[in-house]
Amino acid sequence: MATSGTSASAKLLTVVTTALTLSMLYFAKEILLPFALAVLLSFLLTPLVRRLERLGASRTPAVLVVGLFAFVLIGLIGWTVTSQMIELSAKLPEYKGNLIEKVRTVTGATKSKIGKAAHALEEIGKELSADNEATASDDGESQGAGPISEKKSAPDGHDEAGDKESNRVPPSSTSTKPRGMSRLLQFLLSDGKRENPKPDRPSTTEEDAVAVKVVSLPPSPLQQVQTWLGPLVAPLTTGGVVVILTLFISLRREDMRNRIIQLFGAANLRATTEALDEATRRVSHVLRMQLLINSIYGAAVGLGLYFIGLPNAFLWGVLGTLLRFLPYIGPWIVAAMPITLSLAVFNDWAHMGLTIGLFLVLELAVNNVLEPWLYGASMGVSSVGIIVAAIFWTWLWGPVGLVIAMPLTACLVVAGNYIPQLRFLAILLGDEPALSLDQRLYQRLLALDDEEADRLIAESLHEKNRDEFYEDVLIPALCRAEQDRQSGGLTELQEEMLFETAREVIHEFDEEHRDVDPHGNGRAFIGNRLHPAAEIICVADHGQADEVAAMMLCQSLEEQGFHGALRSGDTLASELVQFAETSHANAVFISAVSLGGGRRIRYLCKRLRAKLPELPIIVGCWGRHPQPVVELRLKQAGATRIVSTLREASDAIQQMSRCAPATCH
Repeated sequence: MATSGTSASAKLLTVVTTALTLSMLYFAKEILLPFALAVLLSFLLTPLVRRLERLGASRTPAVLVVGLFAFVLIGLIGWTVTSQMIELSAKLPEYKGNLIEKVRTVTGATKSKIGKAAHALEEIGKELSADNEATASDDGESQGAGPISEKKSAPDGHDEAGDKESNRVPPSSTSTKPRGMSRLLQFLLSDGKRENPKPDRPSTTEEDAVAVKVVSLPPSPLQQVQTWLGPLVAPLTTGGVVVILTLFISLRREDMRNRIIQLFGAANLRATTEALDEATRRVSHVLRMQLLINSIYGAAVGLGLYFIGLPNAFLWGVLGTLLRFLPYIGPWIVAAMPITLSLAVFNDWAHMGLTIGLFLVLELAVNNVLEPWLYGASMGVSSVGIIVAAIFWTWLWGPVGLVIAMPLTACLVVAGNYIPQLRFLAILLGDEPALSLDQRLYQRLLALDDEEADRLIAESLHEKNRDEFYEDVLIPALCRAEQDRQSGGLTELQEEMLFETAREVIHEFDEEHRDVDPHGNGRAFIGNRLHPAAEIICVADHGQADEVAAMMLCQSLEEQGFHGALRSGDTLASELVQFAETSHANAVFISAVSLGGGRRIRYLCKRLRAKLPELPIIVGCWGRHPQPVVELRLKQAGATRIVSTLREASDAIQQMSRCAPATCH
């Protein structure tokens, strides 16, 4: 009970801490946002400061020179972009007529096609309504034919129905009478007063109405200054705070690092130091490469649009550099504005096509060539993590949060790799696979999805050789399957698919890679020479997983110059001893995926050791080494060596088959 209460308290504490952290990030963004921008700018400027320090400059002049250069460059770019935008806004009325003409052209073509479709639909509606009216008239005629046919003539020759029709009151008279009565009743109920439908006139006339005019006092000079400077004060204040913080962080970066270590991980200096170094390395590398790539992209956009003839090409190049820092949506925003402007500036459609083609070529080149070449190492954030982070930081800190979303998320992923309480961030946002390859293969086989299982096998074989695939993927999957089988967690269909898939993979390797003497004289190739094949008996402990692992070992041994004789788990101990005697085996290998207590293996070892005291006996406990107590019991029963990997098994068999039996034992 105490344990469950402690776990519930820990979960509640985690939820409360997360809520408080989010609240602090949201309500304190006016303070935290400049600090985050300053930290990221210091990551960009620190390499330049260090280079000046290596050249002999002291810390303070180096920081001031680099900071002055960076912020003056940013100011010049901002001033140029502003002047270009003012110039473009002044020229926009000149392009209005051209844009309206093109919109009319497109709208006219669209309307003509839509009008034809609408006319066709209208014709179809008329045809359907005409058919409905014809059907209704036919039904009315068929209903009127019955009474007419049933008319009887009177004895005097007059039509009886006709006389009845003549005595009827006209419909108009009957319909008028109720109206008169209702009006009479309304008049009586209203006490003889007729209702006046017109509204009462107001008591005041139009001549009596007084016009009201609101007169506003002119603003004071102080109010005018506040109106003019108000939109500029907040950005300038934030920019000034960012500049000051960047300079101070660059000047005191070692002191800041030590304080962060003391705050978060003084008890574990190694892990905290590694986390800070990894975060700094990732963020600095990605920011520098992103700045370089975006600068190349912006220069290419500016030059391309200049040769196309689009005005203010420098403006679009600078915007291309800046807006591409926005993940995913930045390139679309960059491309939309010049494409729209080309539609308004030029009289033809070819220039708009050239502009679209320019952006398509640049995006393909940057995404497929430039970024993989310059980035090299990944930031450690998955594509889904980048989208989630962009949405979260934009919601939290607005457009600036979208710009700094990727570096901040990379820092969170690094923290999740080193802090157990934040491990979920590394799992949700990181680019490392959530499941290992053997886990994914086993999960797909459990789901009976043989297509994806085959795809995973093909992908792993493209990256690994056969023995690595056996060691890293197939044997761990077999270990998981054997554990679930013993606990009753596998159905018969799942068990059959698991082991049949493993056997098929082994047989495919056997057909493709096996290189046996074509004369079939019991010899195998070792390099370029032929040697007699040594006899190695590979016997499974009891289950299908043990047998599949023994098949892998036999296949590996045959390519190394041995002859592996496979025996299933149903083989009796007496049969195994007799076969070992008659075949003159060089060694016996017992395969066990799940060793457990090893009772049957101990029994086999005792029987073999009693009959063949000099025969090497190797026990393969796949996946993990047995416990010391179990290993001691196996060796006391007669086991020569215990291994847990294919490589260890191959090395042990080669060593024992070449040395004297007495020495091996």
